[in-house]
Amino acid sequence: QAWLDSIPDWSPHDLRRTDRTGLSRLGCRTEVAEAVIGHSRKGIEGTYDLHKYEQECGVWLQKWADYLDDL
Repeated sequence: QAWLDSIPDWSPHDLRRTDRTGLSRLGCRTEVAEAVIGHSRKGIEGTYDLHKYEQECGVWLQKWADYLDDL
């Protein structure tokens, strides 16, 4: 964790932001990307669409991991 001390104003939330932004960059649908980072759906969508997107999240997390491997 020594590297964390060398980054000013860093927080674990930055990892969520990086992941969410990267998923968008790769073409992930908004509802799936939001499910990946654990956001619940609000309003009428959250009331009527109870799908959790587990399979889709797995696919997109693998795509994100492959992207990071390629860096």
